[in-house]
Amino acid sequence: MARLGYRVLLIERLPFGRMNREWNISRDEFQRIIDLGLFTPQEFEEIIAREYIDGFNKFFDGNNPSHLRAKVLHTPKVLNVALDSDKFLDLCGQKLRDAGGVIWDETEFIRADVSQNNVLVRLQHLPTGEQRQATGRLLVDAMGTASPIAWQLNGGRTFDSVCPTVGGAIASGFEPGVWDSDYGTYSTPMETFPGDDS
Repeated sequence: MARLGYRVLLIERLPFGRMNREWNISRDEFQRIIDLGLFTPQEFEEIIAREYIDGFNKFFDGNNPSHLRAKVLHTPKVLNVALDSDKFLDLCGQKLRDAGGVIWDETEFIRADVSQNNVLVRLQHLPTGEQRQATGRLLVDAMGTASPIAWQLNGGRTFDSVCPTVGGAIASGFEPGVWDSDYGTYSTPMETFPGDDS
């Protein structure tokens, strides 16, 4: 949007670019971002932390009879490229700034007042306690299930049917032969629903 001439403000509660995790994607998925001109093939190669030969997916069914246990699902081209999130976010932040965008990090969302023509966002800069506000025509809420906007829209409840996928990249800590870092493993928690404490 900034490259198209729109004024863009990104608001982040934490110091920008500090995720302490990896992001997984496939080459086909990232190629779409390259095709849009947002990244170059070389930039993509430089942010890859690990590319897996195969991925193993398995729901826990250890208590099931052996004839009811599911086979391991192999996904050699799904989420098989782990990105270094620090490098990726640094690059994203620089690209946004180069296009004229602005980042307010360590800034907490307080509330949004929506009118017919714009939205007024009230904020607080956490290190100084300074009150801030910004006005725009579009507010994109990327705060996830903890978002006060999402909770308000859902009557004080989290999203329905959220099913996050969790992966891991482990560099050390296992005996030789126990862990092969050329392979990825994924676990998928059960779907969650409002009022479901399971």
